[in-house]
Amino acid sequence: MSFHSVSEFHSLKTRLGERLQEATSLYAHENTLLPLNRAALHQMSTDLDHTAGELLMFGCDVWPESARGDENDMTVETTPSETDPPRLSAALFWSIVALGVTLPVSALLYHFIGGGNYWAITFGIVTIAMLFGSVHGLLHTGISYSLNNFFVIGSPLAFSQPTKIEIGMAIGSITLAVVLPWLARHAPTWRVALPSPAWHRTK
Repeated sequence: MSFHSVSEFHSLKTRLGERLQEATSLYAHENTLLPLNRAALHQMSTDLDHTAGELLMFGCDVWPESARGDENDMTVETTPSETDPPRLSAALFWSIVALGVTLPVSALLYHFIGGGNYWAITFGIVTIAMLFGSVHGLLHTGISYSLNNFFVIGSPLAFSQPTKIEIGMAIGSITLAVVLPWLARHAPTWRVALPSPAWHRTK
């Protein structure tokens, strides 16, 4: 393995990313495609520098110093800044945070305004679904509406018969928890597949 400092590895990634853009631009020209729109690359589902880093590490065996571990340990570690916390632990933590914010807001809206409380809950559900996916979003939906029914709606500290509005908003929240992450995953592909606006082609 070839190890480099973090700054050197970052520089290698950046230069390789620029080369990838140049190669793509040349390929587009040779195949009579629209010119490469570099400003639109921020829409990529995977960052270009990250892709370049993957090519360097797994294709050229070039690694940042932070990946160097025990010489007898063949397990390769990524840099701490590139390592995400365990997904389940992160989802649980942020779900608790979301509940800690949305439930009090829901209670205040319900008791002082008489409406709008479900939108606070829906905001928390959408946030969790977009961060961690539909499964976590659906779990958060069930927990949020159960706690809202128990603490806020009807008699305090007791479950009450769900109202039509509560059922309707729960169905809407479930739909958002399923559909929005799916749309977010597929949006970059659809944006690339759609024809470029005329003002892009004139640049």
